[in-house]
Order: sequence, then structure tokens, then C-alpha cells
Amino acid sequence: ILAWGICLEVAADVTMVSGEYFVHIASKRFKKEFGTVKIIFDVSLVVLALFFSLLLSGRIEGLREGTVITALLTGPFVRLLNPGTAFIKTWVASKGIHTGATAGNGSSAVSDISEPQLPVIITISREYGSGGHLIGQQLAKRLGIKFYDKELIRLAAQESGMSEEWVSEKEQHLPGSLLYQMIMQDYEVPIEKSLSPEDALFVAQSRIIRNIASKDSCVIVGRCADYILKDNPRCIRIFLYADTAHKTERAINEYGISPDSAAKVVEQTNRARSIHYHHFTGYRWDDLRNYHLACDTGTVDSEQICSMIEQLYKRFNRKA
Repeated sequence: ILAWGICLEVAADVTMVSGEYFVHIASKRFKKEFGTVKIIFDVSLVVLALFFSLLLSGRIEGLREGTVITALLTGPFVRLLNPGTAFIKTWVASKGIHTGATAGNGSSAVSDISEPQLPVIITISREYGSGGHLIGQQLAKRLGIKFYDKELIRLAAQESGMSEEWVSEKEQHLPGSLLYQMIMQDYEVPIEKSLSPEDALFVAQSRIIRNIASKDSCVIVGRCADYILKDNPRCIRIFLYADTAHKTERAINEYGISPDSAAKVVEQTNRARSIHYHHFTGYRWDDLRNYHLACDTGTVDSEQICSMIEQLYKRFNRKA
């Protein structure tokens, strides 16, 4: 019960008692999970109490089983229960609510503290040959935000302990099963050893994407990022496609695919992406109802597409 109360206190971002607020600030400062810092903090207090009790009175006073059990178990219970408060953070963010204790004169005790700009994430799902990578780069440069595509391969390799070559080869051809709840685990928690290497890769990429999305506005290409961030009210979901002729032409001219095999490579790659997306999300990859904006890159040029997405970005920034 104590742990659940602390989770609600942190999720609502209300004024906390000094002990919890110290842990809250320390977890942000050192980029560690709240529950982990809570364990360290509580155990440190018990050790200090034990030391001073022995030093000042020569015996243990005011420190018994209940204190030790509370110090050891509150933090782990916070880690266990904290994912259940995600809906509160999402709701508060979506409503634009600024929480804080009310001072005696009726004004907010923290109203003079300016809120940091919340990140807006643009995810680009794209058919192979539609030019999604290039448009993502142009968009990120235009908006002055970070861009992630191939960089995610290196980060996923570091997170999963696999080689970059293996990640690059397997990231769109993953068999096995994975529950959505695994994605929602804190990204600092070690990947479950019972997972297959393929599932572990997807979990690693998911945690990396959630971590990136929590820090700065950015453009993320592919990797089911639209689904992984589907509960994020500041995520803009884009889908880019083109007809077969345009995709084949781009594969030949820009990707260096042989003209004899280009059409087949385009078809096989897009089929693999569709299967991969459906397997891990349960949704159809090309269902345009899942996106805020879908564009035919064979008809609409990249500058026009970037302009439309930029307008969405500005609107989401105002919401944030």
C-alpha cells in the first residue's frame, strides 16, 4: 500500500514529502529508475540509523524488523507497481494539466517554475522504395531535431549484445512471440534471458525507442515505432508509399539494385515488413487509419510532404 501511494504521488507529480522528493530528483539527475534509487536511499537511512544508535547509546534503539522490511521491500514494490501508473502520466500530459500543491493564498506553490518543452516524436513507416529515409532526413534537418534510422541498429546491438550485422539482417525477419507488456518494461531492466535472440532484439529496439522518445523531439524511421509509442499523445504517425513503378525506379537509381531483380526485391522487402509489423503489433502495416498522415511519394514531392508534416509538428508542439 505504501509503495502504491508513492507511485501515485510520483505519477501525479504533486508536492511530495521530502524523502520521496529527494529520491525523485536523484533518479532524474542520475537517470536511474525511481524504485532502484528508493531501495538505495531507504537502506542508507537504516544503516545510518543503526550506526548512530550504536554510537550514541551503545545499543540498537528504534530499529526493528518492520523498519528493515520496509526499507528492503518498498523499492522493489515501487518497481513492480510503477508501470501501472503509466495511464496517469499519459492522461495528465494529454490534458495539459500542471499539478502542484496549493499555497495558503490560493496560488500554486510551484507556479513560478517553467515547465520544460515536452518532446514531439515523428514516426515514419514506409514502403521500401518510397524514399522514407531521405524524407526523414530532410524533415529532421528542417525542424532542427534528431534523426534515427540506421543508428538504431548500432544502439540495438549494444542493448541486446548482438553484432550489428546480425541486427541488420534479422530486424525485419523475426519469428517467435512477444507480449506488449514486455515492451513497456523499463529499458534499464536487463533483457529476459528466456527470450529468443530475435525477440530480445525487438525488446531492445522497443526500449531504445521509448528511451529516445522520452528525452528529445526527433524523427524515427521504421522499427514499429508508431506502435511502440501508440500511447504517447505527442507522437505523430506518418506512412509513406508509392506505386510499384516509382518504388522499382528508386530501388534501381538510389539503392543500386539490379534492374533485373529490383521489382522482386521491392515486393519481398515490403512483404517482410508487413509480416514483421503484424506479428509484433497485431495490426496491418498498411492500414492508413492507424496514421495521422499518409502520402504517395510518387505523386507528392518530398518538399510538400515535409511541409505538411511540419504543420502537424507545430500543432503537436502547441498541444505539448
